[in-house]
Amino acid sequence: MAFATDVLLAFVPLLAAMNPLGKAPVFIGLTQSATAEQRRRVMWQALGVSMAICLAFILIGRYVFRFLSINPADFAIGGGLLLFAFAVADVLNVRRPVPMGDEDVVGVCPLATPLIAGPAVLTTLLLMVDRVHAPATLVALAANAVIMFLVLRSAGGLMRRVGRPTLVGLSKIMMILLAAIGVMMVRKGIMFYVTNGGAAVE
Repeated sequence: MAFATDVLLAFVPLLAAMNPLGKAPVFIGLTQSATAEQRRRVMWQALGVSMAICLAFILIGRYVFRFLSINPADFAIGGGLLLFAFAVADVLNVRRPVPMGDEDVVGVCPLATPLIAGPAVLTTLLLMVDRVHAPATLVALAANAVIMFLVLRSAGGLMRRVGRPTLVGLSKIMMILLAAIGVMMVRKGIMFYVTNGGAAVE
């Protein structure tokens, strides 16, 4: 039961950070001139590369902490501020335009990174590994990868059924949730220092 709770605690922030519904219009736009086979290849390329990047961050995140002498409270505050900034930038549309590219590489950039495995997702992964540990984070990541696959595979039909404005609206709601999660991370980091008198965590 405790493991299931940990998985849920990691799943929700990752879902907000990954924001599958927000990727559907971008995926359609980047592959609008591609054939059905090319679109499938781009989808699998994007999912494979993005998950490989996420797994690498899960595996080496704690070692990065130790090497840079960063304790969990430091990262909770810094990561929370970043998540809040990413969410605000998305809600206010303060972003660079997504570059169009050849179908052979568009699955890697910009789809895999920075759109799927972007700074918000990687920051969330490191925060969740510290909070609920790697096994629960891996299960949550796998669940989000399945959702991302289902959304990208049915992106065309999804756009036709609910419309682009609805998808964009749902995406903004996810970003507001991400901003709230960022504030919560900052609050917990500050409370750690208040409670422990600034003591470092090894």
